[in-house]
Amino acid sequence: MNNPKASRKRPRRGNVVLLHSSELRDLTYSTMKYIHKDRDLLLSSLLYCCGFIRETPSFFHVISPKVATRAHLETFHTSDFLDLLEYPKKNEDNMLYPSFRQSRDTEDDAAYVNLLDAYGLTDDCPIPSDPMKKASLWKYCLSIAGASLHAAHLVLQGMQDNPVDVAINWSGGRHHAHSDKAGGFCFVNDIVIATKKLIKAKKKVLYLDIDIHHSDGVQSAFYDTDQVLTVSLHRYVAGFFPSKSGSTKEKGKDVGLGYNCNLPMPRGCRDCDLIDMVSLVLSKIGEIYDPDIVVLVVGADGLKSDDLVKDTNEGWNLTPEGLAECVRRVACFCGDNQDESDENKDKFQNRKNRRRKLILLGGGGYNPANTARTFLLCTAAACESTRPGMLWKLLPKDIPHHKYFERYGPSFELISNTMKRMYSENETKSNDINYAKAVKSAKEDVILTSSFLSSKIEKPSTDQMFSYSEDSIDFEVGKGSNVMSAKNRLNGSRASTMNRRRRRK
Repeated sequence: MNNPKASRKRPRRGNVVLLHSSELRDLTYSTMKYIHKDRDLLLSSLLYCCGFIRETPSFFHVISPKVATRAHLETFHTSDFLDLLEYPKKNEDNMLYPSFRQSRDTEDDAAYVNLLDAYGLTDDCPIPSDPMKKASLWKYCLSIAGASLHAAHLVLQGMQDNPVDVAINWSGGRHHAHSDKAGGFCFVNDIVIATKKLIKAKKKVLYLDIDIHHSDGVQSAFYDTDQVLTVSLHRYVAGFFPSKSGSTKEKGKDVGLGYNCNLPMPRGCRDCDLIDMVSLVLSKIGEIYDPDIVVLVVGADGLKSDDLVKDTNEGWNLTPEGLAECVRRVACFCGDNQDESDENKDKFQNRKNRRRKLILLGGGGYNPANTARTFLLCTAAACESTRPGMLWKLLPKDIPHHKYFERYGPSFELISNTMKRMYSENETKSNDINYAKAVKSAKEDVILTSSFLSSKIEKPSTDQMFSYSEDSIDFEVGKGSNVMSAKNRLNGSRASTMNRRRRRK
């Protein structure tokens, strides 16, 4: 008698790629240490001593990322904005502001400083006055954009004829940068640049952001298109950055109406509620939208007592394990291995049996040790689509002894035993009425967006809509593809139906 378990087809196991190099690590550290301190050094060391950079599993690969060019940045950012960032300037005579030559780029030039301020290149995104540091900043912008572009290329094309299911760039996730303005410690928006590459490949993209700050730069880039569905879980209250965006009323416009979903979460948001919201987004919105690729941004600034957010008194109470569990559930959604968590069993019972690709990017996080531990756990969680059990079963319990070991005291735990459980079943509901209302409101917005998408999206038939032949690894820049909007597809379908009815008569 045949054993049904033995005859069951084993799911295909893809590869996970970490975009990492000592050059990128050192460049990111030297450029961003004014706010990130030494988190990049801590993360690199922790990844190394936990086996993600040395003696890696057969499915896990570490690749040195490519560096982008100015032409790649121009697929999103304006030329005049990049003129101010680029250093040394190669085509000074063709600059939009030729009067601001390199010799005049000094802090005591009031007109120059005012110009920088107009483009957000002061305060939290300052351009250094030192020529060496200016050149380093420009190289940093090209490098983080190149790493995320490389991640997009890998999930589209694979590596050496082997499929890549997950690509990770912890130096990326600069979601506050706009096309013509820097902000929130984000000089260029690597997310938008990489996502535009996916759109060019005619892929449907679900962008999911769980950084405590709203992804205003990404929202503005795709606000009027249906080619990307943007979902952001964040804190939204007067005076909390960015104060001018993040409202639930911001639903998109034109053909993008309904493809932007903001989900403000309450002050003190806990693991169980964030995890439950991510699961609800995946089951209600993700299943209906049916993306080919998920771009996930994880910020560690929602951790309890984050160094930057704690002074606002508006922070969340998350743990590294809670954020990693969110990543694990997204990875299960993308992989063909079903998440068997009790509370998800019914939500995913009708899921489509196909694999999706995942691009995982970093974000905020201003306590270096906590951020490094979070991103390490999230790296393991991202492997769940390829190797189930990586997060909760295979990682060591304690921080391995290494150069920065003392920074993880007093517990020195890598993963807490108390967190190895089902969050929503072990945490009691909050008695705070306003907290409960905020969570309930966010869930209602998910259901509303889900219902809207159900009525608006007509699933494409088995045609060649998403067929693709990618450019070579040099990231050749070209014009974006003209993907037919859902509205036009729907109108076309209605017209075809009416024509068939007329023929029958």
